[in-house]
Amino acid sequence: MHHTRPTRRGRRARQRGLSVVEFSLLLPVVLGMILLIVELGNLYFTQSTLEKAASAGARFAVTGQGDMEGDRLARITGTVRTLSDTIALPEPTGPLTITVRSWPTTLGTGAPTEGNAGRPCAMMEVEVRCPYTPVTPLIGGMLADAITLTSSRRMINEPWLPCEADVIASQ
Repeated sequence: MHHTRPTRRGRRARQRGLSVVEFSLLLPVVLGMILLIVELGNLYFTQSTLEKAASAGARFAVTGQGDMEGDRLARITGTVRTLSDTIALPEPTGPLTITVRSWPTTLGTGAPTEGNAGRPCAMMEVEVRCPYTPVTPLIGGMLADAITLTSSRRMINEPWLPCEADVIASQ
């Protein structure tokens, strides 16, 4: 029996062929990981933007600005929208839903009153919701149509007017 040793040229050709097979097997995995990283980064950015917008709206709301003029709620939602536009919520996102609610005490217990930022020294909350649609088609195909991201911030209103006795007594 006669064995021939493979030539260098034959070994190189087999190694190149093996490299092509390995590359073709690993390429979809690597691309999938890259798309996942891009999607998670975009999702984190959008959630962070909502958190900053809710915090800015709550910080504005506790000052009581617009209470005497009767446009306090419009000013609060305007502050949230301005911040979310400034930070540029990534597309494709849907419209923001901004909810302002308050409780009659500083404890935030009981049923809240929606559409009201509350009296001085009362607990209030600004909640921001936004539908998030994945930007990468591969990830978007695996998930539902849209994911709703939510962020809220509760704070106690400053005493721009003297605090009412029932608010203080409940503390």
